[in-house]
Amino acid sequence: MKKVTLFAIGAVTLFACGTGEKTNSNVTLTNTVDSVSYAIGVNTANGIQTQFTEANRDALIKGLNDALDSSDMLITSEQTQGVIQAYFQKKQAEDAAKKQESQAAMYESVKEDGLKFLEENKTKEDDYNPVGMNTGGEVADFSEKHFSVANKTHRFFHSQPVAAPAIILLTSIIVFGLIVGDRFFHPYNFSLILQQVTIIGILAVAQTLIIMTAGIDLSVGAIMVISSVVMGRLAVDFGFPPVLAIIVGLFVGAFFGGLNGFFIVRFKMPPMIVTLGTWNIIYALNIWYSNSETIRSGDVRDIAPLLQWTGNSFNFLGGRLTYGSILMVLIFVIVWYALNWTAWGRHVYATGDDPEAAALTGIRTDRILMSVYILAGVICAFCGWVIIGRIGAISPASGTTTNLDSITAVVIGGTSFFGGRGSIYGALFGALIVGVFRNGLALAGLDVLWQEFTVGALIIIAVAVDQWIRRVGS
Repeated sequence: MKKVTLFAIGAVTLFACGTGEKTNSNVTLTNTVDSVSYAIGVNTANGIQTQFTEANRDALIKGLNDALDSSDMLITSEQTQGVIQAYFQKKQAEDAAKKQESQAAMYESVKEDGLKFLEENKTKEDDYNPVGMNTGGEVADFSEKHFSVANKTHRFFHSQPVAAPAIILLTSIIVFGLIVGDRFFHPYNFSLILQQVTIIGILAVAQTLIIMTAGIDLSVGAIMVISSVVMGRLAVDFGFPPVLAIIVGLFVGAFFGGLNGFFIVRFKMPPMIVTLGTWNIIYALNIWYSNSETIRSGDVRDIAPLLQWTGNSFNFLGGRLTYGSILMVLIFVIVWYALNWTAWGRHVYATGDDPEAAALTGIRTDRILMSVYILAGVICAFCGWVIIGRIGAISPASGTTTNLDSITAVVIGGTSFFGGRGSIYGALFGALIVGVFRNGLALAGLDVLWQEFTVGALIIIAVAVDQWIRRVGS
């Protein structure tokens, strides 16, 4: 609407020049400026005649003269945009209402004619054949459509994207419980699964935000690692207060997330290509900054124990929960609230579903995308703090497979690769599914090779299910 308003303001002004008294009939085009000026006038007049046929030429000319002469204006310059915008908004609403009424009347007429035809002809006997009786066709049916069980199931999973991963998670727990036995159902084993998926789960939150906007981020793992290295070197090697080191690490994550967003938004580059490039850049910077050296767990514990705080655990119902796992759940809750109960969250869904339509409704899609990538970078940096607590040490080589693992969790969790559909809790379920499968297969004695094989199969199945669910309207 802003673009329409600006066009209308400019068009009204220029059209006024060309629709007044023909005092410039003897104008000749002697140079380039004259030609361009005349062309702009013709083009603008053609445009306004199609969009503003009700224009009052006298009022147009007076508005132009008052503005040029700086005389007493009937409407202030500050009011002009609001007046024009209100008019076109009202006109668009009226046109839409008329079109809807026209379509409704047309469809109602067709329906009435069809029902009348069927009613008149169903009582006739053998003097005619009903339409389609001998041709293999079907008579038009205006009755309410009854969906089969398969169609109802299809529509249910489309409206509830988190239902499929929840069912898969519950089923896998039951199956592995039957295969492995009591060892699988022990509270300590469940807490171990939760600890194992903490890193993937947090990264999956960041990845979900990106994929919801129809993008993908191959640099989440790299951002996590370089943020942890920055935190560790500042606190352990340079003596920074641990709190300050963590804050700087979060800013590092926001910077690299914003860098991804800048290239994607500013230059309209594919997210996969941009994040693949930044992944290599961040990896190189990480090796350079860390000197390829690992900060030992003992040094971190002695100098900056706060960096390892997320790895501390406590007893809970027979299991051991870490503060990192608790923080993961809190991140999921916060992001879930932001996506479902704020205007920003609704704009994220709208941008991912159809960015052009979202822009037409007034959503600043570029700002939304930038905010998503920056927030994803901050979450990755936060995960960098959690991974320090998880492994104790600070290594530039940690988290080598976390990129693919986060994508796996998001896809299995039901978030569509095409954007606009998914749930943040689906990512949590997806991470837990991966953790349950790996843990259950390990307890069952299967080789690590087959664990990775199973996870790969889950990815393919999840994408196939997503494609099927998206065809709900067919």
